[in-house]
Formats: sequence, C-alpha cells, structure tokens
Amino acid sequence: MLACSLMLFISCGKLCGGNMKDKPQIIILGTSHQIQCGTSKHSHEQIQEFRSLIKRICQNEGVKCIIEEMSNEGLSNHEVQNTIPFDVATELSIKHCYTDLTAEQLGCLKLSQGHVAQYSLAQPTNELKNHVRELLTSKLVDPIRERYWLATILEINAWPTLLICGSEHGQNMQDLVNSVGYGPLYSWLKFCPREV
Repeated sequence: MLACSLMLFISCGKLCGGNMKDKPQIIILGTSHQIQCGTSKHSHEQIQEFRSLIKRICQNEGVKCIIEEMSNEGLSNHEVQNTIPFDVATELSIKHCYTDLTAEQLGCLKLSQGHVAQYSLAQPTNELKNHVRELLTSKLVDPIRERYWLATILEINAWPTLLICGSEHGQNMQDLVNSVGYGPLYSWLKFCPREV
C-alpha cells in the first residue's frame, strides 16, 4: 500500500483549541512528483487516494490556496498539462499556484544542473562527483528554491495555504517556516506510495 506515511501535527490551531483564522497557517504535504502529476508510475487507486487526501485536507482545514512545487517545465517533463492538486483546487474553487525557479532563473544564479555538475568535476572519482552534486543540490540549490516557494506563499497571503512539494523538502520547509516566525507549522504530511 504505502511505502511511507507520516503525519505530524505541530499546532496551536484547531488541535489545541486556538483561533487561527487571522493568522498564517501553512500545511505541507510532501510527495513524489510522479503521483503529484498522476503519471502511469502509480496505479489509478493510488492516484485516487492522493486526490482524496488533498480534498480531505482542503475541506477539513478550510484551505484557501494550494501552492505546488511545480513549473511549466516540470509539467512538460512529466508530460501532463496539470497536476492532481490543480484539479482538486479547480473542483473546490480554491486558489492555485505553481511555483518553482525555472532552469533559466537557476542558470542566472549559477545554480543550474549544468553549473552544479561543473562544480563537481574536480572530484577524482564518479562516486565523489555524484556525492558533491547531491551535496550542492541539497545544501545550495534546494534552500534557494524553498525560500522562493515561501516568498510565493507570503505574496499570495491566503490562509490556510496547502504547500505540496517533494517529500525530501518537507523537513526543510518546516524548519524554514518556523525560523521566519510563521510557525509553529500547522501540519506536515508525507505521502509516498510505491510505484507500480
């Protein structure tokens, strides 16, 4: 069924009886981009389970906006026009926004995949080159992208907001949200079904 499933609530809202209506609330759902896009790597049942989870979160928490780690490039890479969360937002008449830096924007920052690969070329073995690429991506590129997503959330200013991103970003986003005073984070969920 599910390869990983984690639900962690850190809240002073509904769970603690507080009134969070006027305060920013961010719900983070970490998942795979394949299920986010509804690709054939997942069964119809898994995709429907994901759709139901998003719908349930939106309805139970009164979500006003869904923001996704996604771009036109990402949609094209996954060969889809829209994502499952986009469809749910449309169905529920909730505001929706894709957000991520494009390859061109990352290139202007000297952080494209090509730049990161070039920075790792000095390593003597392929294993070390791969390690340096992964390290630079997780410690240099991803934090910039994650801050961009948070800036998008703040600019849209619709609460509560559901952020859907790759599951590897969930903890970083929780830490970021809390570090800039927009926490405690309302909730952080992870949905990662096995590929079929």
